[in-house]
Amino acid sequence: MDLYSGPDFIIHFKYSAILNVTYVTMFYGPGLPILFPIAACTYVILYCIERYGLAYIYEMPPAMDDRLTKNAVQLLSFAPLLFLLNGYWMFSNLQIFGGVVSRIDVLGDAMLTGHDLSTVFDMN
Repeated sequence: MDLYSGPDFIIHFKYSAILNVTYVTMFYGPGLPILFPIAACTYVILYCIERYGLAYIYEMPPAMDDRLTKNAVQLLSFAPLLFLLNGYWMFSNLQIFGGVVSRIDVLGDAMLTGHDLSTVFDMN
């Protein structure tokens, strides 16, 4: 029976993959909008593979309570807040969208960005 039963279905790896894709997309998405279609394709592929795997490859998953799912949904609820905060920070940065670059006068000095909390609200 163990020969034909297949591997265990380990759900916490699936949740970590979904959380990883979501948080990376929400964090870097305002600056790299191509991440949104890539994330959508990732979700579709992950859904199809997991549906096939549950039907034909994995053993029947053990009965679990809903604590893991509620925890994952709670963690996912912070992603839009991260998107808004980091998106506003990116859109107010003149180096990303305005093409403003400060010169370095002496080799080894750090390049000043001119973007800090005092300039965040000075958007054009």
